[in-house]
Amino acid sequence: MEHCCKYTALTNKGLSVETKERIQQIREGNRLFNEGISESSDEKIYKAKEIYVHTHYIDGLLRTADYYYYDKRLPLMAISLYKQARAKEKISEIHQRMIFALRQWIHEDDAPDNRSPASLTTRDAHTPLPEPSPTTLPVSTNKNNILQEPNSTAKITEK
Repeated sequence: MEHCCKYTALTNKGLSVETKERIQQIREGNRLFNEGISESSDEKIYKAKEIYVHTHYIDGLLRTADYYYYDKRLPLMAISLYKQARAKEKISEIHQRMIFALRQWIHEDDAPDNRSPASLTTRDAHTPLPEPSPTTLPVSTNKNNILQEPNSTAKITEK
């Protein structure tokens, strides 16, 4: 009777052949990543990223994501790698910064804090975001359709 499972041979160190190949690939990815940083070569960093994704190497994914996020300022590139590495804190930080930026763009004139999202530091990401200013919607209050604020003292009469 044949075995339904495929077994890998163990090396003399007790590691499977697949594990040994993975380690070699990770080392190659680390070499490419380090060379890419020192030479400012996006091509080498991209190749390293592909190796890290293929081998599911969490530390390499995190280092590459940090490179895209902090050095290249590409949060959308970084967030996909953080998701693969299951780095919930980093994902949350990026989401908070995106919300902050969106609020700044929406309330550009009346925002109390006019800093750009790029000027935030990591410490700033952990402070609570400012509450949005309340939006008041006008309400019709009389027969002539004169508009007033909802908190006004005018009585609203039904037709």
